[in-house]
Amino acid sequence: MSIIYEWEITGIKTKTEGSNNNSIVVVDWIKRGFDSEGNQVEIPGRTPLSSSSTSDFLDIRDVTEAKVIEWVIQETDVTYLEDILSKKLQKLANPAVSMDLPWT
Repeated sequence: MSIIYEWEITGIKTKTEGSNNNSIVVVDWIKRGFDSEGNQVEIPGRTPLSSSSTSDFLDIRDVTEAKVIEWVIQETDVTYLEDILSKKLQKLANPAVSMDLPWT
């Protein structure tokens, strides 16, 4: 089964960390998986971040969704998430069906 994965950033929280104003410290996201049958599953998540250990702080006005996704990926077990999404899609592709009891 071919699966396409995508990220969506749904929210951020900021605070001042040292001299870094509006440092993104929390990212809310959704990781989605789509299969070739048109099924879609998703996992919401939240990732804490910190600018205090980075030397390349990015001003909030220069931050893009793609950059935030990069930061989330660095802090997240993506293989684990994709494994969960894959299993959910497999269940949708081969659903259990109800049947009459054979002894009635």
